[in-house]
Amino acid sequence: MSPIYKSGIDKEIEILRSAVESTNEGFITIDQDHTVILYNKGAEKIFGYKAEEVLGKDLDLILTQDCAPNHYKITDNLAFMHGGNFFVGKNKNIAFK
Repeated sequence: MSPIYKSGIDKEIEILRSAVESTNEGFITIDQDHTVILYNKGAEKIFGYKAEEVLGKDLDLILTQDCAPNHYKITDNLAFMHGGNFFVGKNKNIAFK
């Protein structure tokens, strides 16, 4: 039985959620305080931590000591330049019919 969606947005969110969870790519999303708010199965394979161990925790949990200073420098600069909203990584827009 297919799910019942309240709106087209609900359907799009479910499609995106499914895509993020089924890819081998690691997806990690943090908030402005560097708290992990999204951590998919690909990230679990890459970093060796389960989502339950990382979600709600500071990103420092999975960053190496060498990586952390660069991460904070880059994200602080991007936040300043973009008013706090930015995307790091590859971005492709895909149109669906």
